[in-house]
Amino acid sequence: MCITALDAELSNTYVGVWDIDHPELGYRHVLAYQNTPKNLVNTPNCMLLHVPTKHPLTPSSILDTSNDPRFLEQMAESVLAPVTTAARGADFSASNFITEMGIYHIAILNDVSFDAWLEVKRTIPKHKQPTIKEEFIRFYAEQFPSYALLICCFHNRDAKKASPIVLHYSPQFPDTFHFPTLDSHGKVPQIGAKHRFHQVIVTGSQQLKRPGNGFDAFDLTRVGKPLLPFLPKVGAALRLAGSVAPNSDLLLEAVPIRDGGDAQFDFGILGA
Repeated sequence: MCITALDAELSNTYVGVWDIDHPELGYRHVLAYQNTPKNLVNTPNCMLLHVPTKHPLTPSSILDTSNDPRFLEQMAESVLAPVTTAARGADFSASNFITEMGIYHIAILNDVSFDAWLEVKRTIPKHKQPTIKEEFIRFYAEQFPSYALLICCFHNRDAKKASPIVLHYSPQFPDTFHFPTLDSHGKVPQIGAKHRFHQVIVTGSQQLKRPGNGFDAFDLTRVGKPLLPFLPKVGAALRLAGSVAPNSDLLLEAVPIRDGGDAQFDFGILGA
């Protein structure tokens, strides 16, 4: 996923999706996203990330990764072939929140509307308040009507590696891992347009107990204990660099991964 409201340069992108059986929260999907953003405009900017959650997201859905800034890269590198403070949120209504994570102030919109964004925006520090065209919010409301939307606000002129954004949620579609790989910088995304992918994809499942059939053990030795309950021990990763396909999110069947079948990345295309 690399969708920004204004022009930006994003590199070293990793997108992870997997499922967990949390001892207290039960069955969940986890989305992990990381890149190195560089703002190319003189005003605040933001990334937009849509989430297929069944229940509303809250600030507690977003995990603190400030002590584990490289865990997603390390997970990917351990299975690929060679080649801030804890989040604190303010409640606006029953459905929308703001929280802080590393270089980002993150608006959580469970009610995806332009009015909701304007309400939340007022409490973001002025130096990070991006201008988002109403057509952006309308795009998400129309294309992903039942999804939540994260608006990750930043304002750094120099490329700066950000701590991963990691959130857990009760999925609308438990048998599908949804990778938000739509791409657009400064314009509403053109779904289906010819596009060159650049992400590293990471997946797995806590139900996978041992390596085999193309799945390998992730290196989690340097990951802090608070994050471990939300990570799989076994999985796979794939570099998409150079792959050309329609601009879209990628979908992956979760059942073959949970069952430990062959680690084949047989992606579906959202809307196909």
